[in-house]
Amino acid sequence: TAVGNADDFGRAIAVQDDDRIVVAGTCNTGNDDFCVVRYLLDGTPDPSFGGTGKVTAAIRTGVDQASSVALDGDGNVVVAGFSRSGSKDELALARFLPNGTLDASFDGDGKLTTAIGTLADQARAVAIDGNDRIVVAGYTLTASNRDLALARYLGNGALDTSFSSDGKVALPIGTGDDEAAAIATQPDGKIVVGGYAADGSQHDVL
Repeated sequence: TAVGNADDFGRAIAVQDDDRIVVAGTCNTGNDDFCVVRYLLDGTPDPSFGGTGKVTAAIRTGVDQASSVALDGDGNVVVAGFSRSGSKDELALARFLPNGTLDASFDGDGKLTTAIGTLADQARAVAIDGNDRIVVAGYTLTASNRDLALARYLGNGALDTSFSSDGKVALPIGTGDDEAAAIATQPDGKIVVGGYAADGSQHDVL
C-alpha cells in the first residue's frame, strides 16, 4: 500500500476485535512521519479510517519513525517510535481514534515526545496494560553505550509518576549495548521486556 510520496515501511501489526488489521510504520511525506493503515477483511484499506484507510502524523518537524502499535480498550490505535529534533531523538507516541483522527484528549493534540537521557532515546515496543496505561520500551543512549529504557503513561498522556517516581526507567543490563525489542504486560501489571544485551564480543537474548 502506497501512503506517502516516497518510501513507506510497515513496522508493526495489530488485529482489532472485529478482525480489521492495523499496520503502523513510517511513511515519507517530505519527511519521515508516523503512518497507520487499516484494512478490511478482504485486504482493502478501510475508508472509515481517515477517509482512505490511511493516515499520517508528523510528531515534530524532523524525522519521525514508528516501530510499534497497540490497541487500547476503546479501540484507539497507539503508535510508538521516535521523533528527531536537530540531532536529538526522543521517545514518541501518537494515539488515533477509531476513525483515524488524532485523539486530542491525549496530551492535548494526540502526540507527545519524552526524553529519557540527554543524547538519544528510541521506542521499539508498546503495550497497553489492564488499566489502559501505555508502556513503552526501547533504549537510551549514554556516553558509552545504549541502555534499556522504559516509560509508562496514563490514559491522558501524562507520565505515570507511580512508576519509578517520574514514569521513566533507564537500566543497564550487560557491559555493552542493551536494547528492548518487545514488551508485554501481565494481569498483575508486571512488565515483561525482551530484546538483547551485549557483553564483550557477543549479544545475548534479554
